[in-house]
Amino acid sequence: MIRRHPTTLTLTQSDITEFDEKCEARLVELRAQGLRKNSIPKKQFFEGLNKPEGQNQSQAQGGRN
Repeated sequence: MIRRHPTTLTLTQSDITEFDEKCEARLVELRAQGLRKNSIPKKQFFEGLNKPEGQNQSQAQGGRN
């Protein structure tokens, strides 16, 4: 039997603020590519969040228009 151990993740207010800013920047970037807020695929949105800054622009434009 596999026992699962709970994992505690502690986020500070600055962590939350930083993530919020990255999300907003990613949303602005995808809107500049012609995508509307409700038509951006989740996978495409979140793929760009994990990349170092400055590399998001090279992402392929594979979303719905």
